[in-house]
Amino acid sequence: MVENDWLSDFDVTTTDMQRMEDWLKEQKRGVTLEELTRRIISGRVRHGQDKSPSALPGWIQEKHVLSWNEQEKWCLGCQVLVAKTTYGKVIPVFGVIVKITQNTYFIDINGEDQKYVREPIGSRKTQTFYEYVLKAIWEQEQIGTASIEDQINIVLLKQGAEIASRIRGALDRDDRFTNHINSWYLQKWIPVISTKELQQAHHQILKTTKQASLSNLRDLIPNLPKDILGEIAILQALSKAPDLFQPCHIGWQAVKPPPPSWDKAVGTYYVYDPKTYEIILKPSERLRKKVADRLIELGFYAEVVEAAEN
Repeated sequence: MVENDWLSDFDVTTTDMQRMEDWLKEQKRGVTLEELTRRIISGRVRHGQDKSPSALPGWIQEKHVLSWNEQEKWCLGCQVLVAKTTYGKVIPVFGVIVKITQNTYFIDINGEDQKYVREPIGSRKTQTFYEYVLKAIWEQEQIGTASIEDQINIVLLKQGAEIASRIRGALDRDDRFTNHINSWYLQKWIPVISTKELQQAHHQILKTTKQASLSNLRDLIPNLPKDILGEIAILQALSKAPDLFQPCHIGWQAVKPPPPSWDKAVGTYYVYDPKTYEIILKPSERLRKKVADRLIELGFYAEVVEAAEN
């Protein structure tokens, strides 16, 4: 049975981070925080405390995961460690709260929404459930021949939220890793989208719908893979370019740039002067000062010009 002393001194180490990187390379896929947490706990159960240098400053005490006995803190979008009863056995599982009603938490566990009873904090039913889980943990601890998996589950039920939170904190601060929809990937796997490529996509969207879904944008980036890595790449690029795109109800809104000065502008449409009915501007035509002044006077200069390419 796993000893408790390493739990009180648990830390995520630089060696842990290297092991996680190596394991991701082996898996060749994204892995969840639960998978990483179970793997690190498994190593401690088998080999004892890791005394290599800390990967996370001791003063950092962020709470990224809330435990089964912290329901008073559970909220929409929170990652939680649930104590789930399966065939009479209490099993810890990680999930994300996607909906809350008066009597129910809807928790996304491995891609499926599962219901979890919501009882008033401090109620007799809540207390009874807590006592039930604690009794199950105690009973498991009395089994001297418990499997590695059972030992990991005991550790998770007792301190899994704290351990997972520290692992998450270390991952967040390590440039080798990146997170997307509750899974972790190696940053080196993610294709790099150049500023020019994103600007070209922005230019095309502005000329058409001005709004685009993530898949639409991804299709505009040459040679970008259509898998999850391509999706992460475009999201990372978009997060660094708020001057080009902003989130909207269907995906992303192309931000119209401030109009260029007349000497650096070309027309985007045919424009007729409403007084003379003469064409004063054509697409791709360089502006003249007199035409620019007239467009400003008419009130739609910004709508009919764009920056010249050179």
